Amino acid sequence: MLIFTSFLGCTPTPNTTLLPSHAKTIDWKPKVILTLTDAERILGEEGHLDEAVSYLDGNTKVYSAKYSSNQQDEKSGKTGTLYFMIEEYENIEAARSSYESIRASNERAAGVVPLAGVGSEAYFHSDGENFLFVLIRNENFMIRMKVNKTTSHTDEAAFREVYVAFW
Repeated sequence: MLIFTSFLGCTPTPNTTLLPSHAKTIDWKPKVILTLTDAERILGEEGHLDEAVSYLDGNTKVYSAKYSSNQQDEKSGKTGTLYFMIEEYENIEAARSSYESIRASNERAAGVVPLAGVGSEAYFHSDGENFLFVLIRNENFMIRMKVNKTTSHTDEAAFREVYVAFW
């Protein structure tokens, strides 16, 4: 099963909430992105791509996307949202340093689980009620994926299948 595809479309949008104020949009096409099909599997219902942008943050190339469910969940009252980001760092040490900074800031939180055999290093984090998060570093690339506002439809197994397939 192909979990991710080549990035072929989606021109960067300069007026986006995903673009940090100091960053500059670029025409960067990462080799992998999260597809709408996979986002819908994770959200557990039909959804849409809200926005996507490629930009340069210092020396790091970033592709960031936001997917949302098409409707509010009747049971939870929440609308599921899935964020996906892939970063290409200048070198492995820069990626390792960024990964370590994020990992260290979350290491004492409940629900953090290191993941063996996923990329060069990775961890999963969830509070079991509101969000699912994974951070994966492989060489000089890093992927962040987060379901914010999990609903009764959110499929954690699909979330895990997708991130395991990245590397």
